[in-house]
Amino acid sequence: MAILKKIPLFVLISLLLLLFQTAIASASTAQSTPEETAEMFLETRMQSLVTQNADDIVPFFAESEEAELYLLFNQNELLSMYLIPMAESNYKYENVVPKVLINSINVTGNTAVVDATLFSEMLWNAANPTGKGITSHISEDHLLTLIEQNGVWYINTDDYNCELGNAKQIDNNKKAILSAEVKKLQDEAKQKIEKANISQPMKIEFSNTNIDQSVASTRAAYNREGSQAYADNYWYNFNPAYKDMSSNGGGGDCTNFVSQCIRAGGASNDKIGSYKWWYDNKGTSSTSDDTWEWTWGTVSGLNYALKGNYTQSEYGPKAYEIVIQGDSNYNYSWGNQIQLGDVIQYENSSGLYHSVIVTGFVIQYYNGEAYSNPLISQHSSSKHNVSWQKSAYKTHFLFMTGVN
Repeated sequence: MAILKKIPLFVLISLLLLLFQTAIASASTAQSTPEETAEMFLETRMQSLVTQNADDIVPFFAESEEAELYLLFNQNELLSMYLIPMAESNYKYENVVPKVLINSINVTGNTAVVDATLFSEMLWNAANPTGKGITSHISEDHLLTLIEQNGVWYINTDDYNCELGNAKQIDNNKKAILSAEVKKLQDEAKQKIEKANISQPMKIEFSNTNIDQSVASTRAAYNREGSQAYADNYWYNFNPAYKDMSSNGGGGDCTNFVSQCIRAGGASNDKIGSYKWWYDNKGTSSTSDDTWEWTWGTVSGLNYALKGNYTQSEYGPKAYEIVIQGDSNYNYSWGNQIQLGDVIQYENSSGLYHSVIVTGFVIQYYNGEAYSNPLISQHSSSKHNVSWQKSAYKTHFLFMTGVN
């Protein structure tokens, strides 16, 4: 007690406040059970889109080389797939409503495996909005391995799929490259967010139709509303009538989903000619014996079939293509020709890697002028009515002209 009396009161209060803040910070980033840590991590992962800071998830990861790889993968995705593309279009996330479902948990000693599904609403708007925003949705499956360090549970691995691939495929020999890439993305994000924050005030709104409807009438053989309705229904709840290709050869389910949407738009099986495109369920309810053409379930295959049928005027789904390099080269003059059910594909240094379907539009108003940007839905990972931008090396816009 004598020692405490010698400590000035303001110093004692400061120490107590520091201890209290430290305890709160520790409790908010690393919970006492594996389940709580997993839930808080996945919720914080989504909240980082609102704070615009991919470092928010850092405290949840263990101090291990393996954990560092998974942290970098997470940050890479948050920056390149969300924060940078949004800021580049002068958008921002205003709010997220994440919900985490714990499917299973298995604890053995100081190691735990948590199978969780993350579902989140995402409200986004112009960086300087003059109206209400737009709501998008995502769903992700995460298989988390946690380890206990000094009585606290931390994430050691996070196995999940996204447009960048599968997190568990990370090569430890490329950690330095990935670390440098994340640092580069963080600098890029900071610059683009700062630029978006001083952008011109803008109003945005969701629309089921594009601005230029005269173009749609010239490509009316395709049931675009049918394609959109299918995507709205099955972006998250996979259709059991089709094979789930999420792990089929590691290729993902994105193009399989887009082909299903084209089928819902009126396209029939095409088993003749040079650009075949078909799926055969053998007349059974089981998908175990289903077969399909390579153009149905692969990104390059679908691109080949759509363009080939268009240029050669063959039977089957068809589309003409416009390719841009970098999101900033999107041109509103031809962008207003994009319609529901059109296809967008993405290319990196290794080639085409991802397919999505157009399911809506964000109409932007600058000084009384209206401009259109497509919204897309997809599998691998599951997303609904999100912005099309993905910071891809090249983006391929495929304008559907017919289905048979």
